[in-house]
Amino acid sequence: MSSASMKDWLPNHRQVPSWVLSTLFHGVMVWLLLTLMPAWDRPPVGFTDEPSQQIGIFVKERGVEVEPRDGVDVATDPAATATTDSTPAASDPLAPRQAVPDLPAMTSPLPQAESLPGIGPGAPLSGGGLPDPQQLIKSSGTGTGAAAASGGIPGTAFLGVKDHGTQVVFVVDSSGSMYQHNAMRAAKAALVSSISSLEPSQQFQVIFYNETPRTMTLRSAPKRQLYFATDVNKQGARQFIQQIEPDLGTRHVDAIKLGLSFGPEVMFVLTDSGDPQLTPRELDEIARRNGGRTRIHAIEFGVGAELKGMTANFLVKLSRQNDGTHRYVDVMQFARP
Repeated sequence: MSSASMKDWLPNHRQVPSWVLSTLFHGVMVWLLLTLMPAWDRPPVGFTDEPSQQIGIFVKERGVEVEPRDGVDVATDPAATATTDSTPAASDPLAPRQAVPDLPAMTSPLPQAESLPGIGPGAPLSGGGLPDPQQLIKSSGTGTGAAAASGGIPGTAFLGVKDHGTQVVFVVDSSGSMYQHNAMRAAKAALVSSISSLEPSQQFQVIFYNETPRTMTLRSAPKRQLYFATDVNKQGARQFIQQIEPDLGTRHVDAIKLGLSFGPEVMFVLTDSGDPQLTPRELDEIARRNGGRTRIHAIEFGVGAELKGMTANFLVKLSRQNDGTHRYVDVMQFARP
């Protein structure tokens, strides 16, 4: 055998076959598993053998605690549940609590206020030194056919002219000529008296005018409107009336149109019929705008007795065209010390 063939043979005999190594490895692993298996049967560290016990849950109703008795079934024995109170226990945080505890009756040292009296016409409001119109002017009982057939509608009267309506507007001349013969003072007193007699269900508005109209605005409702005749509104109207002072000239048409804009059933127009007077065109325009909805009563302040048989002035025509009445009042009866 040659030397080359010997070298190739010797290394092959020195290597260990792979199956031998695999057998040795698996043998070692099996030995380790068999060695450690007895340790698995030992209990965990910190645990000892204890006797087993049965446990249960005891449910109780909210209320008085009931101790279970030996040999008695709390669920079926009525005597055991006789003392159970359905009222939530005070210690229960979920139980509803009384909002206000019962307090003993207390007596107040102050007298109890009586119920408010019903609001009505009552006593007339104070005139604040104004003359009494009932003493100055005697009512003539003048009225319209609608007043006779009012059907229970509250009535109103102004300087002797009477009518029925739930909505009333007073349009009063406050030009400089109303200073004469104490006319403005008498007009204010008549206004206060008439408004005082209104029922709470009635509504009213007051407009003074000279060259421009001035509408009453009360604190109870700043917006210009018809006001219910409550005591508060009557008092506010009296204050508004007292602060008016006559001055400047006269313009009738704007004030009358403004009064109609409130849509009242009754409107009183008081003036001393000063110039400029309403023209036929203005009278027709007022009648068209009114459309028969408002009865316009014209009250004329004049000097001396009324002249009969004379051509009707614009106030007579105004009242006739709008289903109202006209009344003439002599202001000389107001001119007294």
